[in-house]
Amino acid sequence: MSYTPNINLMLTPEDDTSTTFKQWRTGMNGEDSDSNMMKIDEAVGALDEHCDRLQAKVDTVSSKVFGESPQTWADVQTIVRSGAASQYFDVGDQFIVERLTGVTASVGESEGISAVTVDSNTFVDGMGEVHAGDYLFTYDGVSWRNEVGEIVNIETLGITYTGTPTAGDNITVTEASTQLAFDVIGIDHDTPADANHTHSMTLQLHNLWSSTMTYDAAEAMFAVDAETYPDGLPAGTYNFTWNYATGSMVNGTYQFTIEQPIPIGGQIVIETNSSSTAITSCKIKTYATAGATKTIETNIAIITGTEGTSLGTILSTTSSATNLNCAQRIMWGSNNWSESSLRQWLNTDAAANSWWEPKTVFDRPANTDSVGFLKDLDPAFLDVIGDVTKTTQLSVSDDYGLETSTERFFLLSRPEVYAGTERSADGTDGTVYVYYGAGYSDLTAPGTGADSNRIKYRNGSATYWWLRTPHSTVGGHVRNVHPTGSLNIYNANNSTGVAPACVIV
Repeated sequence: MSYTPNINLMLTPEDDTSTTFKQWRTGMNGEDSDSNMMKIDEAVGALDEHCDRLQAKVDTVSSKVFGESPQTWADVQTIVRSGAASQYFDVGDQFIVERLTGVTASVGESEGISAVTVDSNTFVDGMGEVHAGDYLFTYDGVSWRNEVGEIVNIETLGITYTGTPTAGDNITVTEASTQLAFDVIGIDHDTPADANHTHSMTLQLHNLWSSTMTYDAAEAMFAVDAETYPDGLPAGTYNFTWNYATGSMVNGTYQFTIEQPIPIGGQIVIETNSSSTAITSCKIKTYATAGATKTIETNIAIITGTEGTSLGTILSTTSSATNLNCAQRIMWGSNNWSESSLRQWLNTDAAANSWWEPKTVFDRPANTDSVGFLKDLDPAFLDVIGDVTKTTQLSVSDDYGLETSTERFFLLSRPEVYAGTERSADGTDGTVYVYYGAGYSDLTAPGTGADSNRIKYRNGSATYWWLRTPHSTVGGHVRNVHPTGSLNIYNANNSTGVAPACVIV
């Protein structure tokens, strides 16, 4: 049997006397994927898809040539997906994203209705956008219509009125918003997680978020696990050995007494985040769960001593047991990006005190009194933001290396802001964005020194801002940018500025 060279269609040689009619018919137009008809159909489908992509590129280039500009976020996404972003946009261009601050409704010239209310979330969802201004709805005697005469169901927009509408009655809904400026920092720099898309455009908040945020909370010292303590940790006296001498934190064995048992999943927390505080000046709290904010007990004294049951030895950067944390994360929190509270906050629109969840047995809540970063952002903007694949350095407490993750809203890494590689033995967690690189930076090569191009402002003042890269040799320190634009280090449980990034895919 022979086949055509391009799409591998079956051919029947003139001297073939062995192929039955059924075999020939099945080979020509059978349902099997190897039949000629199925191969032709697949080839035509692929050709159509290629033509559609090519036409999209032609359309966007034509629009550029004739001076037309994108009017919506969907237009911008179409340009990006067609591969024409660099023809429309330059690194450093700015986009304005609206964030809802309120929605109100009022009765206009009306005889039949006397009052009106609106649910802000339902209205924004129904309109599909956040856009400061007025929306007018008029009753024509049968239906409500918008400004362009389209019939709308105002109940599905969260609008409720009092009375019976008559022809000519109207309602005005007013949206108020603040504006967030995002810079284009790279085009086709980030790789979409969805293999169906190959192009991207990366944006980063120009100024810092209005509130300072904690990277991650100081962690628990001890977690009560079911394997070791199937009935929970009983009340009594316990001791631990501290083996990380730093400042006033002296090596030695210390004891404390709990009067209430701790259930499985509960935690013991040492209240300290400063090496200038002696362990015997710290107090212990106990919690029933990793996410609990209400204590079982508090203000438990720590004294030097070896009485009671040993919980083990606390080492500086590594855990000596699965239920005993390392000293640096007890004091300063974790610098593991994928487990951080900040990463959770950046990717939720949930209300305050409803979105945080523990990522490890030692995790403690942070930033929980803040609504999620995505709350009230323009849904039309969020619809064009896609997932991308990123790598992030791990610190000594996570055995070094690079971790690959899928990110939507994220922080930049050290190399991405032209500050060099954190740990060359592991490779690099990202490459420099054009916005921060040569020709934009004050530096002639990647470096840690002052760089005015990296300076960001919060409420008019240059402020520290977080990177996602950890300080690799310490389990609780994270890289950030100093107000001068130099590379800096902070404890994970400190609060500082945030400049989120995201990618149009």
